[in-house]
Amino acid sequence: MRIIAGLVALVLVGVPAFASSPATAGDAVMSCADVGAEPVKLTFPAAGVRQRVCFTAGAGQDFGFLLSVGDTDDVGGYRLEVRAAGAAVPVTTEIVDRTMIGHFVTPEAGAHTVEVARIADGPGAVTFQLLASRTAALTRNGPAAELRIDRPGMRGIAEFDAAAGQRLSVVTWIRGIDFDNAVTFEIHGPDGGLLREGPLYYAADDQYDKGVDVTATVSGRYTLAIDPSHLDTVSATVNLVGGVAGSLTSGGPATTVTIGRPGENAYLTFPAEAGQHLNIAAALGSLTNDAGVGLVVTAPDGTAVVVSWIPESIGDNKHGSVGFITPVTGTYTFTLDPHALDTGTATVILKPAG
Repeated sequence: MRIIAGLVALVLVGVPAFASSPATAGDAVMSCADVGAEPVKLTFPAAGVRQRVCFTAGAGQDFGFLLSVGDTDDVGGYRLEVRAAGAAVPVTTEIVDRTMIGHFVTPEAGAHTVEVARIADGPGAVTFQLLASRTAALTRNGPAAELRIDRPGMRGIAEFDAAAGQRLSVVTWIRGIDFDNAVTFEIHGPDGGLLREGPLYYAADDQYDKGVDVTATVSGRYTLAIDPSHLDTVSATVNLVGGVAGSLTSGGPATTVTIGRPGENAYLTFPAEAGQHLNIAAALGSLTNDAGVGLVVTAPDGTAVVVSWIPESIGDNKHGSVGFITPVTGTYTFTLDPHALDTGTATVILKPAG
């Protein structure tokens, strides 16, 4: 799902310009003049007839499309393919009611072809719409970006650069969706590989809030994709925040950390030898605790040694601790992770166990 800066020719906002392709036997070719901001109707006099549409786009452009049928037809009676330079482009699709929703990323700059074929018996007709995803650029601790996903089938795409080993949190606030429906996210690395995926959390007042932690595996450009379901339209505010760095010393003084931005984590490192019995205690000062605070210790290779949390605050429940034995010699990391985008201060202390 990597998005690379590129230009796409537009007839109207969000709609690529099309060019008709040469007809072959059995084809019914759609005219460029029929394509605009609204869906267009494609008719199929018989089984086996194809409609082919060409459009130009830059490499790495993210697109959505809608293929809808009438009340007496079945969307399963059609096959859709996207091609670039004659090669098939991977397409992700789902069926919602009588509409096929799909997404794809253009692999190269230039002409691309969408081909719709009638595979069921008899005549048929569909409406087809191609949508360019809303895009935004993010910078670490920079301003938030607004992704207005205002057409069914559209996605929101946000890009950010990161250096290898950098710890970041991608924070999203979603508005304007029913609780019963879902908004999902994906984070892809510079090579297009999937790093994180899942649903966005429901908070309150018809909104979904989520902080997604990601550690850059290599230096390069990363991509966040936000995908509403059920033909929903939403407004997404997206921000990229870094972590709060610090250190701990076994038997030394407590370290105070300040979580100043929603979505931030605190990362405190400490050296240890293999086989040490240690304990880390955290006390939440002004740090609010609306949905729990994660307490995680990771080994030098990044694997989790112990995972715990401070439950949601009830009364004076603002303390937690973890005990563990270090498996190898090296530098360990303790992560303090507020689960509900909370902010405030906390103190952390590392001591020998016992």
